[in-house]
Amino acid sequence: MAQVNPLAPLERTRLYPALKEASHGLPQPRVLLFVGVSGSGKTVAGKLYLRQVPWPVVIVEPQPDQDHGWPIIQHALAALGYPSAHPAASIADIAEPTVFVIDPLDILLDDQGVPVPAAISWLSALFANPHIQLVLASRIMPQIVDLALLAADGQVRLVDGQELAFRPDEAQALWRLRQGYTLTTERAAELIERSGGHAALVALACASGMLPGAGHASFQDLLAAQILAHLPQDLLSPLVDLAVLETLTPSAIEALTSVTDGETFLRRLRDYGLISGEECTLHPLVRQPLLARLRADPARLIQATRKAIALLRKIDDDEEAWRLARSAELWDEAREIILTAGPRLRHTSRSRTLITWIESLPPAERTSEIGILLARAMGDVGDYDGSVIVLSELRAAAADPDEQRSISVWLANMLQSRGELEAADAIIRPYLDDPALTGIWRAYALRIHSLALMHTGEEEKALEVGQQTIMAAQAAGDRRMLAFAYQDTGVVASRAGRLAEAEKLFRFAERCWRDLGNPPEMAITLNQLAMVQLARGNLARAREIAEEARLRALAGERLREASIAGATCGDAALAQGHAAEAMRYYQIAAEEAERSAAGTNHAYSLSFLAHAARLCGSRDQADHALSALTTLVTPSLETRAWRATGIAAAQLSLGLPVDDQEIRRILELLGPNEAEVRGTLLILGAQIAWKTGNRRLALSRWAELEEIILRGRGGDRSRLAPLAACEPDLLQAVLATGQAPFAALVRERFPITVEKPQGAGEIGSPLLRVRVLGAEEILWHGKPVTLPKHGLALLVVLLTSSAPLEDEEIIRLLWGEQGVSWETLKKLVQRIRNLMPDVIRRVESRYMLTIPRSDVDFDLDRVLTLDVTQAPVEQLRALAEAGRDVLGAEPENGTWRAVVHDLLRRRMSLIWLELGRRAVLEGAAPLAAEAFAQAQRTDPASDLVARTAMQSALELGDRALAMNIYLRYRDELDARYGLEPARDLQDLYRQALEP
Repeated sequence: MAQVNPLAPLERTRLYPALKEASHGLPQPRVLLFVGVSGSGKTVAGKLYLRQVPWPVVIVEPQPDQDHGWPIIQHALAALGYPSAHPAASIADIAEPTVFVIDPLDILLDDQGVPVPAAISWLSALFANPHIQLVLASRIMPQIVDLALLAADGQVRLVDGQELAFRPDEAQALWRLRQGYTLTTERAAELIERSGGHAALVALACASGMLPGAGHASFQDLLAAQILAHLPQDLLSPLVDLAVLETLTPSAIEALTSVTDGETFLRRLRDYGLISGEECTLHPLVRQPLLARLRADPARLIQATRKAIALLRKIDDDEEAWRLARSAELWDEAREIILTAGPRLRHTSRSRTLITWIESLPPAERTSEIGILLARAMGDVGDYDGSVIVLSELRAAAADPDEQRSISVWLANMLQSRGELEAADAIIRPYLDDPALTGIWRAYALRIHSLALMHTGEEEKALEVGQQTIMAAQAAGDRRMLAFAYQDTGVVASRAGRLAEAEKLFRFAERCWRDLGNPPEMAITLNQLAMVQLARGNLARAREIAEEARLRALAGERLREASIAGATCGDAALAQGHAAEAMRYYQIAAEEAERSAAGTNHAYSLSFLAHAARLCGSRDQADHALSALTTLVTPSLETRAWRATGIAAAQLSLGLPVDDQEIRRILELLGPNEAEVRGTLLILGAQIAWKTGNRRLALSRWAELEEIILRGRGGDRSRLAPLAACEPDLLQAVLATGQAPFAALVRERFPITVEKPQGAGEIGSPLLRVRVLGAEEILWHGKPVTLPKHGLALLVVLLTSSAPLEDEEIIRLLWGEQGVSWETLKKLVQRIRNLMPDVIRRVESRYMLTIPRSDVDFDLDRVLTLDVTQAPVEQLRALAEAGRDVLGAEPENGTWRAVVHDLLRRRMSLIWLELGRRAVLEGAAPLAAEAFAQAQRTDPASDLVARTAMQSALELGDRALAMNIYLRYRDELDARYGLEPARDLQDLYRQALEP
């Protein structure tokens, strides 16, 4: 065999053009970063690059057991002739181009890629000197602030696994280098493709001394035969049984074979080069022929497979156990795996996996219990039609009364989930008085009956049955059912206008979900809590809770729940007057609803996308919503109703003629049912009638709207108010009729031209002037006023709330958890009235300002009501800087900052996001990076901010920036909620890694 130098450099033909461009291109990168797994060629590629640069090179090779502080760099500096006693000064004095190589960099990083404390200062010094170029090689992506800033400035060249991969001609060269034999390019390509990786195959070939064979046999087969032929029998015999497993452990070896010392056996396998990777996987080259030997003895195969399945089930590796059972057609094992692992799969959001398993079973092997499990898994993923079909067939075939009853309960449950409450109640009612219906079955039946009663408007009865459901779930000891019972009863209480009771029930449900490990179902409970806050007018808190609900749903791959929570985020943004933000939320919610077959929420999100587009004047989004709604299938009356409101809003936005015949028909079909959609229908109907000159019909519909809103029905007032403000002339006419409290609320939130009250002073001078951005100032009739402690905060509460708040909510905002009494709030209001007579009044047991918003000059309104997509860049920058000062520190209770902190934080994040987007359009990468970083610092857990920033960075072509945005968001999400980013964000990250 020819003698060769195993350390000779290998020409990497694929990398050469990229590295040549990096060394000779302009501008040259400050950092060349190689990232790849061990053995991928990072060091060799770095040496190839260094051969092309004319500058001095300093090699820094960190070792695991050495000091990673300044001493590691002192020796390298001495080799350059710099004084090593003061290394920081020596680095700063380098004034000529110099290359520092740090290989391996990952020795200096923790598991998250962050530098260890000892290395931070000297690494920062190297990054700070513009004359120093760094060549870094690391197994993991480094998370270094200085590196991220350079990447944002386009000064980092990343060479990752895709570029480091060996080509067939390079594999041929490596073979010659290591073995001294010729390997054709075609054989090298086959070798790589069939073995699953170049490095492991070459290592085995080199270890065995096996040559590429001639003739018809493949190189893979020849190599495997050669390896197995030279194995000792005491290794080979147990390996045949172990071939059923992909990953080997000492305990697995001992469980499947007669080997008593699994550790030693595994070590011997490593010595022979038969283990691939850190997870102790038997190399595919030898595993396949071993499996062939095992299959030749069917009895031995079944025995080994059953032992392997038992071992895998013991360690909860359900998926591998199922794969073995299915491949061996051991259907008894497969059924047992499905029944034991099924609940675990469902509770960990892997219902699609469970569906695939059950559908893989031959029909004759499916029991009734497995059929019910299939139907429930289908319900988890939104396939209610398929679930109802499965359960209906099971019910028709069931002969045993107990079995038929349990199937009937599940069928009713799925019908209720599909929105067919009357049909569900019809199935369940005969069982309500059945004494045999006990335990958890009774809880399920009562839950369905309660929801059906709510649907027919019988809330009091529904609440009574809901309490019975809670007691039945408690008696059965089923924590999950108890969570649903609290949640559904809370929905009924909320529908009845009992918000305090509803919030209490939702909190109980949330506690149950947390006890169960925060499953994805908790997203619905959190969303209901957000809707309670929305109804109370606490819009910032509503949006925060809804965003958490959305994150939890996405983490569990529950797109249906994510779309519902996303629509609630849109509702909160719309109620705040931020139509552009709302439009973005509704657009994403509609996409997720469509993908999850959530028909009603799809119609709802598209409908309000059209409303938001109308408020923003966005013809593109209005046209998109109109097109999608026109082709939407509407199986239920509610879906049809939302479709009608969206089409009308889109047509109004586009200036198209509108026929309200469909709205009239739906209002008639709704009858006495004062559903949420009714309020939106009445607003649209009144506005269409007004535009077509039918004044009487317009005022009649508005009067009906006022009646149902007075009864707490027809939808949330905060969300309806922006829609109602779209026709100022109609609103003015309604106000002129007298008693119209909702119209008055709309006027307060969206001022129209009204006659000034007596004593208002000169035209154009406000009654009340409030300044908080910068120097705090309050002017009443042009004269400065000094308010008592918490006074300014109370004014800000009343100025920023979309609707009058309950006393307990005001107390919470001002005093936090201090537990002050209502008397404290009453005294504060009286002291403010003494300074500013009658500025605050109490109406319907709630405090509110007596003067219209048109007579208030409040500088914070410029931020809270700004349409960021239309504002000039100069205005955005000024507000962003002012917001940075306001949000600089965590506010204390009782200050106006504490009152608006969350709301202002979100607005500031969107302003920075828009600044970043504008910078992307201008190709200004450094400005975009700074703006996106500020947006994330301001609202770090917002998936909307992360998604928009990543998309913009990728449009700019800045992959490093997109990766940094993702990593910051991922870390925040993990620290705050213990969650992973949504799949679409992970896809964007992969796009950044491998364009």
